[in-house]
Amino acid sequence: NTDLAAAAMAGDSTRTSSVAAARRGLGWAAMAVRLPILALLLQQLLTNVAPPSADWQVVLWWAVLSACAITNVTALVVAGRMCAPYRSTQWYLAAVYVLGCGFRSLLPRADVQRICLVDSWLSTVVVGRSVATVAELAFAAQVALVLREYGAAAKCKLAVRVGSAIFPMLFIAEIFSWYAVVTTNYIGNAIEQSLWTTSGVLTALSLNAMLRVAHPDHARGMLWAMGACTAFVLFMVTVDIRMYVTRFLADTAAGKPYLSLAEGFHDLNTRWVVTFSFEEWATEMAWMAGYFSFAVWLSIALSLLPRLRLRKESSD
Repeated sequence: NTDLAAAAMAGDSTRTSSVAAARRGLGWAAMAVRLPILALLLQQLLTNVAPPSADWQVVLWWAVLSACAITNVTALVVAGRMCAPYRSTQWYLAAVYVLGCGFRSLLPRADVQRICLVDSWLSTVVVGRSVATVAELAFAAQVALVLREYGAAAKCKLAVRVGSAIFPMLFIAEIFSWYAVVTTNYIGNAIEQSLWTTSGVLTALSLNAMLRVAHPDHARGMLWAMGACTAFVLFMVTVDIRMYVTRFLADTAAGKPYLSLAEGFHDLNTRWVVTFSFEEWATEMAWMAGYFSFAVWLSIALSLLPRLRLRKESSD
């Protein structure tokens, strides 16, 4: 009788967990469905804000970014209610990243070109790049903490070492980003993005190293994460890094004079050019759209990760 009662309780617990998971899934799905509707509504609003000469592609893109910003903040609040106490640090780091990306979505700008959509001091490079630096370092800290935690649980030295190295490596990437925006030399962006790409490769290798000891449920999640890392690396190599290297080579061929540090700091504090030209923004749209959506969702997801379960635990 005791065994039957225990089995019944376990069954009830499983059903309750399944129902709760289904409700959460429906909640996230409803949020995803509302995103394009919100984007269309915002497009109508922003069309009235944008100048008559604005290209419609740019206005639509801005509306999508703005819809993502609003949706992402909502998702962050929902995640905060679901977040386990041991993931509170991850949630706070995700909040920094979500809010930073939201700011950049509402006030898009391209740093080296000094172009933006809103005529405000908030659109200056020094403000936007500062916000981006804090947000990106928060995301780097999230990844580093997860890799170190999971690596320690799985006794995987590679994951622990990558987790320890990834934050300082991406801190260096931010230095190269600042070098690029101050001097307007795209080689800094190319190096920055190469370091982020390297972090994606190392993260995928770390996850792969932990696969054999992870519980099957967690191993499936790791496979999805490895797929995301692979997609990220392919995008960075074929689109982002290639774009910056191409720009650097074109500037070099044209004999472009780069700004000194003093000239650059003055320039990024005082100059911003408002433009709604599709030609000006075309090369920025793809990476910004992906960055302010998928990357933000990943940051929020990290705040909901369970503790790593190992295969031996499932057989105990």
